[in-house]
Amino acid sequence: MSHFETTFAYKLIYVFRINDKNHQGLLKVGDATIETTKPIAELVPNCRDLNIAAKKRIDSYTRTASIEYELLHTELAVHLKEKHGVKSLKA
Repeated sequence: MSHFETTFAYKLIYVFRINDKNHQGLLKVGDATIETTKPIAELVPNCRDLNIAAKKRIDSYTRTASIEYELLHTELAVHLKEKHGVKSLKA
């Protein structure tokens, strides 16, 4: 019998800023995708997995210009409903 793990892909929202004079007071809001086998309840805002996925996306368009940034927030772009203590995606 073989063992398979189900991988889910979720959208996440991130917010970052560039700490220089030209970008003072500005925030960048974007989205990325995270593929994971972790349950959605473990993907809490600003967790390590979401931060890694966001940084991968941000690095894809800032690295070539050597832009340094500060990641401020990450969270899944899904709406959860809770029934009897169990969280699930809202249909």
